[in-house]
Amino acid sequence: MGVLARFAVWLAFALGITLATQSSAFADRRIALVIGNGKYENAGVLANPTNDADAVADLFTKAGFDSVDRRRDLGVVEFKRAVREFVDRAASADVAVVYYSGHGLEIGGVNYLIPVDAKLTSTLDMDDEAVSLDRVLVAAGHVKKLSLIILDACRENPFHPVADDARVTRGVSMGLAGVGPTVADTLIAFAAKAGSVSYDGDGRNSPFTTALLKYITRPGLDIRLALGKVRDDVLRATNHRQEPYVYGSLGGENVALVPAAPEPPSVVAVPPPAANMAAIPQATSSAKTEIAPVEAAKTEVMPMQPPKTEVATLSPDQLCERDEDRLVRLRANPTSDEATHFASELNCEKLRPQLSRLMESLGFAIPAPATPAPANSPPAAQVAAVERKPVSDCASEQAALDHLRAEPSIDAAQAFWRGLQCERLRPQARMLMESLNIVTEEPSPRPQLGDASAALPPKANDIRAVVAPGDSAPADAGACEREKGELERLRANPDRRDAERFSRELTCAALKPQAARLLESLTN
Repeated sequence: MGVLARFAVWLAFALGITLATQSSAFADRRIALVIGNGKYENAGVLANPTNDADAVADLFTKAGFDSVDRRRDLGVVEFKRAVREFVDRAASADVAVVYYSGHGLEIGGVNYLIPVDAKLTSTLDMDDEAVSLDRVLVAAGHVKKLSLIILDACRENPFHPVADDARVTRGVSMGLAGVGPTVADTLIAFAAKAGSVSYDGDGRNSPFTTALLKYITRPGLDIRLALGKVRDDVLRATNHRQEPYVYGSLGGENVALVPAAPEPPSVVAVPPPAANMAAIPQATSSAKTEIAPVEAAKTEVMPMQPPKTEVATLSPDQLCERDEDRLVRLRANPTSDEATHFASELNCEKLRPQLSRLMESLGFAIPAPATPAPANSPPAAQVAAVERKPVSDCASEQAALDHLRAEPSIDAAQAFWRGLQCERLRPQARMLMESLNIVTEEPSPRPQLGDASAALPPKANDIRAVVAPGDSAPADAGACEREKGELERLRANPDRRDAERFSRELTCAALKPQAARLLESLTN
């Protein structure tokens, strides 16, 4: 075979491999059913559902879904027919997504999606006038890879009088009920967790749908991480009043609605055709002279240089985005080792308060941020600063702290604080002291040899009772009980302005540390 023929065969083979690699990433058949119900005939009109449905349908279309069925303002017959038709399409699909925005009700632990012409006068009307969520689950449950149900339907019951403005909130009494999918590889994403309501917001789309549009079709992003990012955005947008929730489970592989773009295949260097043509022998040459030019052409092929590895420098925004992803994974699967490593490797300082609160809530030890050695110090000092170990064994003091939590007493807490040597346990010990109505002071530095202060006797202790500035005497027990009840209501329905007012007007000194921590969590 001549050199030109060999080159043509190699080129065709390489092109085939490239096309197969690029097309395999997009081989999954993806379909979606998008429904937005807003013009209710027997209840108030909802402004956002049709806008939300249009935005989500456009998003799936741009993401390359094979089929996007967009429906608006469906009556009960049209609603059930749309679900039935989706069953046939889902049977041959790898990924099926159902998005619904509109009214939803929970009756006796069963969730229902409400058509626009529903007439609901009693619970007996539900099976005839509404569509159960179980019916939608069955319709999308026959796919090969992923079934995703997204419900922005936690609205207030529109068929009974409500005290608040029905336009503002979404949910039945206290929202939809939690579900447990019986079909494998199924996720159900609620705009708000079971027993709570969601908010329409002030924009064209609800806070939940706004976050969905931002994350769920990001190429290569696992759908579980995408929904975790949606949760974080909604919590920030609603000041922690609305928390989306996901039910169901998937396997250990990465599952993304839009796969990541494939990396370009490496191409082996080949000599240009002109060099090979110059080596083609005449037809009258012998077999021996025909082989020689080919061997000569092989010797002319320059070996490929190994690719240079370049380390990309991430911007501060990219570092924060990477740390946010890691924090989402840590919330989903918290372990002490991973939390400790993350705290020591955290680059985005604005996330440190969130990480600290997460570790405190789980009872993990919070390592103090490392203090770098001065730039002009010798290398040995810099290495020592990095490898410096705690002075004492923290295990025994951790056990003593756990025992103190189980059987707290003021005297034991004071003795533990004075003798504490493990600095990474000090934040946890400080929180325990505050819970016992004790304010702590940082321990004084150890006196140095020759220091005149070393001869002075130490203080009796570094602890004082909690008395806020201007408090001449503790508040009466009745006031503390009333303010404790108000603090509990604030924790159940947190609002920053109410927390600021409560902190200003608080008279019970024993509650001031708890009120301060609540206000700090809302401010951050």
